[in-house]
Amino acid sequence: MSVDVSAVEEGRFRSYLDYYLTRARTQIQSNFQYRVATYMWLVGMLAEPIVYLVVWTTISDQQGGSVQGITTGEFAAYYIVWTLVRNMNIVFTPYGWEWRIREGELSAALLRPLHPIHDDIAGFAGWKVVTIILWLPIAAVLWIAFDPSIDIRAAEIAFVYGDPQDYIIVGDWDGDGKDGIGIVRGNTWYLRNSLTSGPAEMTFSFGNPLDRPVVGKWRKGQKADSVGVVRGSTWYLRNNATGLADIVFDYGDPNDKVLVGDWDGDGVDTPCVVRGTTFYVRNSNSSGVADATFSYGDSGDLLLAGKWRQGAPTGPGVAR
Repeated sequence: MSVDVSAVEEGRFRSYLDYYLTRARTQIQSNFQYRVATYMWLVGMLAEPIVYLVVWTTISDQQGGSVQGITTGEFAAYYIVWTLVRNMNIVFTPYGWEWRIREGELSAALLRPLHPIHDDIAGFAGWKVVTIILWLPIAAVLWIAFDPSIDIRAAEIAFVYGDPQDYIIVGDWDGDGKDGIGIVRGNTWYLRNSLTSGPAEMTFSFGNPLDRPVVGKWRKGQKADSVGVVRGSTWYLRNNATGLADIVFDYGDPNDKVLVGDWDGDGVDTPCVVRGTTFYVRNSNSSGVADATFSYGDSGDLLLAGKWRQGAPTGPGVAR
């Protein structure tokens, strides 16, 4: 006598699927029938993230709109999303298993043809459908009240390079007109010519571990970007991958934030320091007073520098 194994396996899969769908549908009906109890559970899980939401958005507003670069809208987005995540990832606890064993429910469940885990998974899946439906109006109210900043667009380029604690830099290391990725670990620089995962294509040491790395074209007509470091208020810029600094000068104060850019459009990148919300731009790699001074952004903003229009000199930007 022969047995069609494939038919048996197909029947088993279909049986599991039918069970899961039926159990989930039954759980949905049960939770809607006891929707007040479901809402009370939901509200209990919402309490903690909403408290954090109110506290941190208030602190952020009182500090000018951000805390260490995280804006009020970003705090709001994080904690509103957490209200959903918290309700979705909490399903059962060790105390629940202890109660099942004490009341004899687990022994009875083990006598069924299916392992109890299948009943739990299917039941929780149905329960979470109701949770999401009941969460939506609460989320809408929080969204209107706190105005979160959420960007759900997918990244156009994604890759892995370096370690989480590395200092990230970007530059055109080979002069091909395209920026590559780089990291600084301690005083060792690891440069890669493309925005892809892989090993470093250039490795060298420069500066001290606590220096602040900078990248730019320090000479007119230079095609590839070069490296530099800022130590206190002293800038050390190097034109080649090896050797000592070719340009050394003092500019700014030790606690200033630093930027680099071609501020006057002459093809040479020069320093800028930011003190609070005031930018002090200098158009040459030398000591002296600022050639341009202006205020922009808030004190907690993430500072940016770039050429935002084709043919334009470098301009400032902030991310909030």
